[in-house]
Amino acid sequence: MTTPPDPAFLDNLTEMLAGACPVGSADDRRNAARATIEALKPRDIIEGMLAARMIAAHHATMDGYKRAMQPGVSDAEAIRLRSNAIAAARSFDAALRTLEKRRAGETAAKPHRQVTKSTPPAPLDMPESEADAPLPSKPRYVPRNKNGEPIELWRWEDMTMAQRRAAYGDPDNAELRNVALAEEAAMIEAEQRGGD
Repeated sequence: MTTPPDPAFLDNLTEMLAGACPVGSADDRRNAARATIEALKPRDIIEGMLAARMIAAHHATMDGYKRAMQPGVSDAEAIRLRSNAIAAARSFDAALRTLEKRRAGETAAKPHRQVTKSTPPAPLDMPESEADAPLPSKPRYVPRNKNGEPIELWRWEDMTMAQRRAAYGDPDNAELRNVALAEEAAMIEAEQRGGD
């Protein structure tokens, strides 16, 4: 059960957010701040704080974009302002997700799934012995160094980019594997020629 936010607390949030509003008279900014808080319908103090963060982040985002588009702003300053605006927008998104997750957790109890052990039936067109046979496993790409020795998968820094893509990527992607194998063959051959 949630306790509704104290009206004095909401008034305090409204005043702080009115100061963050970029334009309008003091009354207009207060009315806009109150309307945006009420639109988010905070059910308790925590939701009120999340709502205030979202509104402030929104104003910071819009202000950053607006200031970046002003004439006379250098390219470096415009990039910095846009980056700050993007960061503020992410802050808004994170607060919104937190608010939604909080509300979803309170309104819906998670259903408990009962796990039962059962054996899936064998396909009708397959003999019983084949249905129980393990699935064949595909050979996994193993990267090699210039001496032809295998590189452990946890030693990613010893691999080329092509080897990383083949080792950690889609095991069914023959193109990635072939590029890595060709690169390895060239490295091994170069090492052997240099060692002779």
